[in-house]
Amino acid sequence: LTNHDLVRFGDLIQRHPDLGYGKEEPDYWKRHKAAFSFMASYTGPITIYYGDEIGDEVANFVNKGDSGFYDDHVSRSSGQTSGFDANQTDLKNYVTSLMNLRESNPALWRGTRTHISADTSTYVDLKTDGTLKMLYVLNVSTDPKTVTVTQSAVGGTQLRNALDTGSISASGGSYSVNIEGLTGKFYFVE
Repeated sequence: LTNHDLVRFGDLIQRHPDLGYGKEEPDYWKRHKAAFSFMASYTGPITIYYGDEIGDEVANFVNKGDSGFYDDHVSRSSGQTSGFDANQTDLKNYVTSLMNLRESNPALWRGTRTHISADTSTYVDLKTDGTLKMLYVLNVSTDPKTVTVTQSAVGGTQLRNALDTGSISASGGSYSVNIEGLTGKFYFVE
């Protein structure tokens, strides 16, 4: 998401011409969660740059040259390790839950990826490792969406939420997945 040579994700949100907001906006935190969910679904190794897990950004850095910084090396910050506010704590806990899910489910880190669908708002992949199947659904829109996934594409008779409670049963040969805006969801295919 970030590294020492790139602008922090939070700063990119602030400088985006259609967004232009910071930590005061709830979508700032949702965008971080959506991005981390996508990373967690990625096959192979991933790296989390220090501070991203708490939504770090470089204060007062929106445009090149602000605070005497330019885009190279701008993501280096003080490395806050305690004293998190409620949003930082929530994001850190979410990232922890994603990494725990990833660690305990090899389909996420070494599985085969089958792309199911994508449009301007939603993205759906099936991750498979042996008999373990996980469905990943991402909504990058700020509006809630319903994604239809055919049962023939993923199998099973139900999708069980991997990070929360609840499940979705197949009906008429498909699953209807309701997903909030700026959200990534993981489902066990059972």
